[in-house]
Amino acid sequence: NNNNNNNYLCAENIILNQDDSINITCGSSGIGVVGEIVVIGIRNKIQMLSLSNVRVFGASHSQDDSILSVLRKEIPNPSIIELTNSYLFENNLITEQSSTKEKSYNSSVAIDHSNYLCSTTKYQLSPWWSTNILHSRPIYEVVIQIPFNSSLSTSDIEIRVGQSSSNNGNNNPICDGKRTVIFRENSTFLSVKCNMRPAKYITVGIPNVNASLSLCNVYIYVKEDVHEYTDLAQFKSKILSSVSSNPFGAESADSCETTNIEENPSLKIDLQMVSSVNHVIIKMGSIGSSLLVVSVSDEKDRVGRICDSPHPVSANSVVTINCGDISGRYLSVIANGFAESLSICNIEVWGELEINKLK
Repeated sequence: NNNNNNNYLCAENIILNQDDSINITCGSSGIGVVGEIVVIGIRNKIQMLSLSNVRVFGASHSQDDSILSVLRKEIPNPSIIELTNSYLFENNLITEQSSTKEKSYNSSVAIDHSNYLCSTTKYQLSPWWSTNILHSRPIYEVVIQIPFNSSLSTSDIEIRVGQSSSNNGNNNPICDGKRTVIFRENSTFLSVKCNMRPAKYITVGIPNVNASLSLCNVYIYVKEDVHEYTDLAQFKSKILSSVSSNPFGAESADSCETTNIEENPSLKIDLQMVSSVNHVIIKMGSIGSSLLVVSVSDEKDRVGRICDSPHPVSANSVVTINCGDISGRYLSVIANGFAESLSICNIEVWGELEINKLK
């Protein structure tokens, strides 16, 4: 089509003189682009093109290799499985999208195990598509298939995964692992690694761009272990190291809990029973913290094992902190600093009671 000039563009606007040579890398961060045809050309000019030597370096793939088998060769862990489109569809998962171009292009088409139709939104600002996979699972990778005739740039697409359904999952953390783009004759595939981030909701979106989002297939790869994680902090009392009588910002005392400015202000939760904490989701208030430390302990007034590494956080942000199933009864959130104020609007502690793990 169009002399293959619709294919992935490795480089453009290169100025070369006679006898010059140049090395061109395809794909972001040198990860490469999978394809079958390489085109070198001069666009929009009547000119003679003279090339004395062209060499193309890369790894070969059998023409019979499917896109997914190419990607699967990178999976290091046999416990990684795909939640197939048929699984998602047959379990009647709720899928949503920001709008629908026509009835036959509704959001469920992206998981119906068919290549004939693609879910498609109307042309709009910041279109999105979202699904709920029923249980929280560590997400290894999300692969999306978009039609070749789509005007979308894969660099504009972001994939968010997490535990929150608010704002249609668009407040969840972005999958920021390795991105791979692979082109086939009728489709473009984007693979994004999610670094085993625990999630129940997956959202594909194009933020701050006027576009139509079209998804022919969405493939979700997870760790096989399934945990029935619940929010252990729900209905549990939260104790602040101090309580501000004059909270900063627009939040009221009813919506956010804020401490005075002090050294290492904290919020503590008694989970009431020894629990295995997988991850914590915190919605910050209008006061940012230089460094947030989350720990789980067996003793009320002791800092226990620290979850992940300390997180810098900004005002009004949502942060997910992985705890890796640390066991304990008491959870602490500390703003690490000499003169800090801790402001938290919502906190979710996802995990399971230790007694349930014995069943």
